Amino acid sequence: MTSAATQRRIFWHAFFTLMLAFALGIAVAAHAPNTRNWLVTHVGALMESLLLGATAAAWPFVRLGERASRATFWFALVQNYGGIVGGSLEGVVGFPPVL
Repeated sequence: MTSAATQRRIFWHAFFTLMLAFALGIAVAAHAPNTRNWLVTHVGALMESLLLGATAAAWPFVRLGERASRATFWFALVQNYGGIVGGSLEGVVGFPPVL
């Protein structure tokens, strides 16, 4: 996969994460149970989308081999969606807030 195609895919996932963060904000605005957990997940997803967007913006300037490039791409996506899923489960299950 070319660097430009990988960059486009990362930008797509950053935008999708931003939309997920906005959707999680609805749970905060609706005063769902465990509002604080949902707020932490919402803000975390916003920050993850910014980090993913910054990764995409810097992607053409990073010189990696094919394997390292592929691994970096997948590690970025796993940490991104893993954080959102973990935070959402925290809000659904109702774990005590960390902060």
